[in-house]
Amino acid sequence: MAKFEIKMIFKKSANMASLHNEITNICNKTGNAILHEEGNVITYGSDSFNTFAPAFVHLIYSSILKNSLLDAIWKDYHGEHSCKKSIMEPIA
Repeated sequence: MAKFEIKMIFKKSANMASLHNEITNICNKTGNAILHEEGNVITYGSDSFNTFAPAFVHLIYSSILKNSLLDAIWKDYHGEHSCKKSIMEPIA
């Protein structure tokens, strides 16, 4: 289990192959890994906040991801909370 994780839940109608590719590309750029994938849920994470945080920023800029996202659960040593609002906020 990674120290930092985001579990993303997507619409049933989502193109999961495209989302998998998008998240894989983000993970490859930032040093994260997909930890679990099942149905319309993909979880990625890292043991280091220094690699985890840049991946989160990439999520904010991903329109492919935003169009299908139902919820995103941030998990770290403090616990779990939804971070969907942070991902979905418009980019200034």
